[in-house]
Amino acid sequence: MVTFRGIRWVVAAFILLAASGIVDAQDIEVTSQVDRRQIAANEAVKLTLTITSARQLVHVPAPQIDLSAFEVYGPSVSTHMQIVNRRTSFSRDLEYTLYARKAGRHTIGAASLEIDGKTYQTEPIRIDVSSGRRKSGQGNKASGGGQGGGDDLSDNLFLRARLDPDTVYVNEQVTASFDLCYRYNLRDVGFSEIPTFSGFWTHELFVAQRLDPQVEEIGDRQFHVAPLRRMALFPARDGTLQIDAMAVTCAIPQRRQRRSAFDAFSLFDDPLFGRTQSVMVRSLQLPVVARPLPEADRPPTFSGLVGQIEIQASAEPRRVATGDPVTLRVQVAGIGNLHSMKAPVLRIDGLKIYEPKGEMQQTVSEDGRLGGAATYEYIVIPERSGGFTIPPIEVAYFDPTRRQYRLASTDQIALLSEGETVTNASAALHDMTRSEIAELGSDIRHIKPDVSELEAPREIDRQVWFWAVQLLLPMGYVALSLFRRHQERLLGDVGYARRRGASDAARRRLQEAAEALDSTEPFFFATLHTALVSFIGDQINEPTPGLDRVRCRSLLRAGGVEEPTLERLDQLLEICEEGRFSPGQTPEAKRRNVLARSEAVIDELREAI
Repeated sequence: MVTFRGIRWVVAAFILLAASGIVDAQDIEVTSQVDRRQIAANEAVKLTLTITSARQLVHVPAPQIDLSAFEVYGPSVSTHMQIVNRRTSFSRDLEYTLYARKAGRHTIGAASLEIDGKTYQTEPIRIDVSSGRRKSGQGNKASGGGQGGGDDLSDNLFLRARLDPDTVYVNEQVTASFDLCYRYNLRDVGFSEIPTFSGFWTHELFVAQRLDPQVEEIGDRQFHVAPLRRMALFPARDGTLQIDAMAVTCAIPQRRQRRSAFDAFSLFDDPLFGRTQSVMVRSLQLPVVARPLPEADRPPTFSGLVGQIEIQASAEPRRVATGDPVTLRVQVAGIGNLHSMKAPVLRIDGLKIYEPKGEMQQTVSEDGRLGGAATYEYIVIPERSGGFTIPPIEVAYFDPTRRQYRLASTDQIALLSEGETVTNASAALHDMTRSEIAELGSDIRHIKPDVSELEAPREIDRQVWFWAVQLLLPMGYVALSLFRRHQERLLGDVGYARRRGASDAARRRLQEAAEALDSTEPFFFATLHTALVSFIGDQINEPTPGLDRVRCRSLLRAGGVEEPTLERLDQLLEICEEGRFSPGQTPEAKRRNVLARSEAVIDELREAI
């Protein structure tokens, strides 16, 4: 017999079950926020994606989010549990560090996340990036210790770019200096982006092989300032030219937040034991104003040289027989881009003057000004007897300090030719190139005076070693040419260098993953994920931080990789993401299986790409 009290309990249970179903359907919330919406070009913005739920989530896939306008580092993952009024909530924070690729207004795309068959999406966030940079040391936070205290990253680490000067004439030197200013203990410092200096003739004055900092006070703080690169730039045209930004990556200490008083004594807050995080700093784009050279009073022989120069000339010997050569040396020395200067043109009646042989020696002054000496060697042959005068040789240049054209000139040089005048028939003997004159002496073969001392000639072409040498010489030349081409391409082609080193880098990262089998599950899967994604980025020359599952699949499909390989790769990346963001208790045997599958997929990709 069913009583009223029993019916009441059944109804209450039904209501509780219905309520729990409603809670389960609405217990997940996904939000995103940034620490600032207005930043300077070299500052970072921190994006935090928070997943809050009333129950602990077993599987949380990686979110899909458009961050193409930024350089991306992370995410770093942290989990929290909170109990308020006997109600328990769980939250998981994914924190990204973003650096804008250029100034302007950018949008952080809506983050999309699918959990238990339901899709959750955040709102897009707009970020304004100004082209200027807030001066370090002028912030509103007090200076901390030697590691920068609690200040923002840009308060303690930035890349300084300077021009000296920023307004010049065409072909006048601008010195561009790039210095790394920091208050951290830095590791793994390397160039990420190198300016192309389009529109300039360039000469490298200095490039750092290691950090050699000096202590310098900037604002109200002391920084370590390490010169990275110094370039001599010469504008090739007038107008406003832009020097692109330089970017540098490095690792800085990552201080964890203290959650109890005992954390004050933790060894892991020490830089020697603590974790590091990779960051990128970028210099500002700098404009150079190149003024045109004045048209008024421009000498007709002006070839574009800007600076301060001197010229001198000498001739040896000055007294020769008619038809014998005289060596005339002209040296132009001073400050400026001597590569823009043309050799002086000499035409003197009665003298045959050949094209000069040029030699350039570059020097850098103590204040960083590029200069040197250009030496031109002429061969001069008198075609008749008598005296000759080489008039003053002039080189026109523009002096930017005086803002006027000037002429540097030599003293005149007297030559004396003795003997008969060169006739038309014998003149043909002197109508030769410079190289033919240099070889003239080697063409004479003296007659042997004693026939008895002559030996019978050996037939060298019948010797085995002769043909072996003939075969080895072209082979060696081809091998050296290929090796040199390979080295030049490694230095000049970043994509080629990354592809060549992709296999070795993947092998090394897979070895690190194998060594991490006994470590924590998130660390193992993060290491394996890095090996897979870094190999793909190296093979197709794409920035690794921006590669997620969708982008990897899209780029590889465009590169002709077959679908079965793409499916296996996608499964492995999904397994790695689950292990990173939702660690469970994956057996060691399964980890080894995933590692072996990853090695196989990398081999397939190596063959396919």
